[in-house]
Amino acid sequence: MIMPTVLVVLVRHGERLDEADPEEWRRVRTEQTRSDPPLTATGIAQSRAAGAKLTELLRSDGLGVGDSTLGTVYCSPTQRTADTAVQVALELRAAEITPHHALNCCAAAKRYGVENVTGVQPKPERLHGLRLACWPPAGDIGVVNQRHRKQNGFVESCTEFAGSAASLAEASGMPCLPVVLVTHREAIWELQDAAAHTAQTHGLRYQPGRQAYCSVEAFDIDPQTGVVFPHVWGASVPEANAAEGGGAAARSPSTINEVLAAGRGQVLFHRPSGDGGLYTKLWVTPGVRGVWVPGVDIPNGEIVELLTTPQQSDGDEGEFVRIRRPAAAAGQEGWTKVKNIHLIGTTFA
Repeated sequence: MIMPTVLVVLVRHGERLDEADPEEWRRVRTEQTRSDPPLTATGIAQSRAAGAKLTELLRSDGLGVGDSTLGTVYCSPTQRTADTAVQVALELRAAEITPHHALNCCAAAKRYGVENVTGVQPKPERLHGLRLACWPPAGDIGVVNQRHRKQNGFVESCTEFAGSAASLAEASGMPCLPVVLVTHREAIWELQDAAAHTAQTHGLRYQPGRQAYCSVEAFDIDPQTGVVFPHVWGASVPEANAAEGGGAAARSPSTINEVLAAGRGQVLFHRPSGDGGLYTKLWVTPGVRGVWVPGVDIPNGEIVELLTTPQQSDGDEGEFVRIRRPAAAAGQEGWTKVKNIHLIGTTFA
C-alpha cells in the first residue's frame, strides 16, 4: 500500500539565556546544565507565539486543533526545547509532550553525544498541566549518535516519525495527524537541505532561510522513501510549489553581501592566508569541529555554488553557508565559513 506524505513541522526553541545574558548564565549554570541553558522570559513568550502561529497555519490546511488533531508534541530533551514544546502544546491544545533523543541534534549533542547533553526531567510546574509521556527520553542513544555523525542522519529520524504517524493512521482508519517536533536549528538545516534537493529534482524553487528563535518550518515526508518536500501551507504538494519567475528585469547581485543575502549563485572559494593550507574540508554541521564531509578537500580558487544564506552556528565558530562543488568534483556538498566565500574575480595578495 502506498502511504501519503506526512506533514512534519519543525519548531526551533526560543531565546536561550546563554546567548541573551552570558553573565547571568555564568552565574546560574551548574556542571549538570553547562550544555543545557534555559529559556529567557522572552523565549517563553516567543514559544507561545510560535504555537499560536502554528495553530493558524494548521487551520489554513484545514486542520483544527485539539485532541482529535494532535495528541503529543515531540521535543529534544533539553530545558530550552522542552519548555518551548510546553508552550506550543498549550496553544495546540495537545495532551502531552514526548522527549526524544533523536531531536537533540544541537552542536553540543553532536560533539559529546546525546547522553551527555540530556536536560533534567521537567518538574510538574514546568508542564503547566500537560503530561510528560516518558522519562528518560525515548529513542536509542547509540542509533541517534551514529546518525548525528553523518549527513542526512536527522532525515532518517524524521522519516521514522512520519512512518509511525502514517502507520497509526492506517491502523485507526483516521486521517494522518501532523507531526510537531520542537528541536534545534541544526535539525532544520538538514531538513531544508533535503527539501532543496527534492525541489531541484522537480524543477521547483525553494530557498532555505535563516532560523530565528522559534521559527516554524514545515515539510512533507514520504515515510516509505524518506523524500522530503517543502510544504506549502493551504495548498497541495508538490504541485503548489511551482517555481516563481525571477523577472527579466531583476538586477543581479553585485556585492558579496548581496550574493550572501540571496543565498544562491556561483561564488569563489578561498580560505584566507594564514588560516590553513591550500585545501579545506567541509563541515557536516556548522560549529561541530572535527566532523567533516568524507573525502572532500576544496582547493583555493574553486568556483562553487552557494546553496543557503548565512547561518549562525552554535558557539564561537561564526557564520556558515552550504555550498556545492562543481560536477567535476562529483557535486560534493557541505558547510563552510562565510569568510571563505568571495565574488568571482576577487584577487588575493
